[in-house]
Amino acid sequence: MDIYPLENSQEKKKKYNLWENPFQKDNFTSDAEIETYICPLGEILYRRRTYEYENKQRITYWTNECKNCVMKEICCDKKNYRTIQDYGNPSKIRMQRKMETDWAQKIYKKRSKTAELPFAHIKQNMKLHEFTTTGIKNTNTEFKLYTIGHNLKRIYNEINTKNN
Repeated sequence: MDIYPLENSQEKKKKYNLWENPFQKDNFTSDAEIETYICPLGEILYRRRTYEYENKQRITYWTNECKNCVMKEICCDKKNYRTIQDYGNPSKIRMQRKMETDWAQKIYKKRSKTAELPFAHIKQNMKLHEFTTTGIKNTNTEFKLYTIGHNLKRIYNEINTKNN
């Protein structure tokens, strides 16, 4: 399963009901090959402008076909056309949107109980905030020593609880 944490998990992101608001950005389909977005009614929004904001690349997409669209008032608000801002890697954006769903959050909560507890224990209780070695091989060896220590401590605690 491909789950990545949200960049700022403390901050609650705005969640849209996609069926109540059919023209939200999440309902526009991204086509990375030809660099376009497709609106729910099938119109293509082309890449028009690229700029940098706070050292991050942003891309703006729009089309002039919105002027003749029957859903213009709902989709475009009071503008002449609908714009879509793209803030980076499309796969990362899709994953962030996926992580906003209730289904993904339930899965991630399960993962936090099983997979992240050992990492939190090693970081907090064993004081591993940074590695003392350099290089991938040496760092992997150091981390494996920490995990062996963690596992030995768990085995010791299990034996003690069964004996008492």
